[in-house]
Amino acid sequence: MKIKICSFFLLAFTMPLIATAQTGISLGLGGYTAASRGIEALYWNPANLTVVDSKAPRLEIKLLGLNLGVGNNAFSYNNVTKYIGEGEPIYLTEQDKSDILDYIPDDGLGINLSAKLSAFSFRYRRFGIGIESHSYGSVTIPKDIYETVLSKLGQGNYDYSIDGEAFTTGKIKLSYGFPVLKDRYIPGLRKMLIEEISVGVSLAYLHGMGYYGVEKGVAMIDINENGILPAVDFMGKAAQLGEGFGMDLGLAAHTHDGWSYGMVFENLIGTINWKYGTEVTTSQLSFGSEPMFIFGNNQLSDADMDTVSSDSTYDIDGFSTRLPVDWRMGLAKDFGKVMLQFEYGKANHIGSLGFGSRLKLGFLVLSGSWKRTEGLNVWSTGFAFDFNYFYFDVGVSSRSGFSLAETKGLFIGTSLCVGM
Repeated sequence: MKIKICSFFLLAFTMPLIATAQTGISLGLGGYTAASRGIEALYWNPANLTVVDSKAPRLEIKLLGLNLGVGNNAFSYNNVTKYIGEGEPIYLTEQDKSDILDYIPDDGLGINLSAKLSAFSFRYRRFGIGIESHSYGSVTIPKDIYETVLSKLGQGNYDYSIDGEAFTTGKIKLSYGFPVLKDRYIPGLRKMLIEEISVGVSLAYLHGMGYYGVEKGVAMIDINENGILPAVDFMGKAAQLGEGFGMDLGLAAHTHDGWSYGMVFENLIGTINWKYGTEVTTSQLSFGSEPMFIFGNNQLSDADMDTVSSDSTYDIDGFSTRLPVDWRMGLAKDFGKVMLQFEYGKANHIGSLGFGSRLKLGFLVLSGSWKRTEGLNVWSTGFAFDFNYFYFDVGVSSRSGFSLAETKGLFIGTSLCVGM
């Protein structure tokens, strides 16, 4: 079989760059729920706003927080170039076809994105103002599409149904952390003195800047001895502008001997009411219940497409979407120059578990971590220059591989903060 493999992999490997509010160090650590301090607590856990180092500036300004990434859950660069060669058409053996299909999970090629970009955010003592944008997207491409491309169609039922959703919102949030208990022993653990237990709340105004969702994405082909019977039933919903309100809740506890605990629930309240540019697009294709042949009597090509298909787009009054409720819990131990942390949670319906460490060498800060998410290993590292009143960092995260050739996703984060 002669095939342009570049086109085959296009759906799987080319994804838009995205931005997220993680800093380089937090990207390297794999999470910051328990250990975040200062202005980073504004994004990771507002309860940690109560922890203010006496040497830290009273006022912090984050000029920029940015992360760029690309990835998928099936193919690495090596997987692709193994079959592309120099980009010329090549022949695939049956073993090649089997290997390619083995890369793709049974439930399809999954692509899901979560993005945040922050700029000009402020923290003064226990109070913070955050400005950020948040983009979320997910799409599932069925495995049957790839089986059809690589193999001849035989008798059977082929499911090409898709599902997906994407939206972008801007967020302005006010955060405040306040202590609820101080200097308490944990019952049964008299040697562990809790220095402080705190609660943090973030209230946000949400500005919706675009939405598209697949309400129904059915596409089927049934092939049997009587012929072929295709069917399509699609409905998509779109909007341009909307608004709403959100609320996050954080909890934190810190001991005198360097332990930190944190838990945060994001989007406990988080509904956007889409009011402008709201419309629905539908497409249907139905040949009834009788299969048709491509050649011969009862030909598929003889069908009157105007009678078996329909397309329409119409305006609607508006609708609401619920932001996914994310939650995280973290545990960290600060040994002075070295800090170890554990992170577990779910973001955008995707669970993850990870361990990380941070090393301080004067003004130089290094971090590294391992995380397990969607059945894949994620390896991350980061470094920072921390001069107390000036902070800059960079982090890199790789999915399922240490090298660029082996990774199925690459993320690069950075942030820049000043204090006074």
